[in-house]
Amino acid sequence: MDFNRESEVRELERRFNDSIELCDNSSKDRKKARDAHPFRVKYESSRDEKIHNVEQELFRLKEMQSRVLGIQETIEETIEKEVKKSKEKEIKELKNKYKTRLMEIEALYKEKEKEIKRDYEQKMEKIIQKLKEKAKETIKLKVAEEVQELKKHLEKRVLEVKLRDKAVIDKLSQMYIDLKEKYKRDVQKIHNTDA
Repeated sequence: MDFNRESEVRELERRFNDSIELCDNSSKDRKKARDAHPFRVKYESSRDEKIHNVEQELFRLKEMQSRVLGIQETIEETIEKEVKKSKEKEIKELKNKYKTRLMEIEALYKEKEKEIKRDYEQKMEKIIQKLKEKAKETIKLKVAEEVQELKKHLEKRVLEVKLRDKAVIDKLSQMYIDLKEKYKRDVQKIHNTDA
């Protein structure tokens, strides 16, 4: 609803001022203009009386204007209060709505969190089980590799010992043969000396 009373009052004042002409009353054009206008006022007194009457009319119009403005302000204040109440109510409703929605979301979040935690624990358990199995397999393979390596090392050592022993035996055998030959030569020398 439009409460633009101030502009209406100004329009009336303008039209009123236009209808008043401070000139000779005997003018026919003046009479025609006054007859055609809604504010037909007969001013047959002197010029001072006319001015006085105009001032009174203006004063009445200004009073009317101030009353209209007062009414407009009151109506605007009332509308403002109603709008404020309405807004406060809307805000309260929205607050409650969002509070409820927030609680719902929080409940959903907690439920989802539990579900994710459960899934995570199950996955972790499976991973740990697989890691244990892999660790066992790895340890088994590592032990087998180490045993194989140790076996190879021992075989190598045994072979080295055998080769060393053979070399020693061969050397001892050669020494024995050499000693035997020397003994024979020495005995031969002794026999040759006695003869």
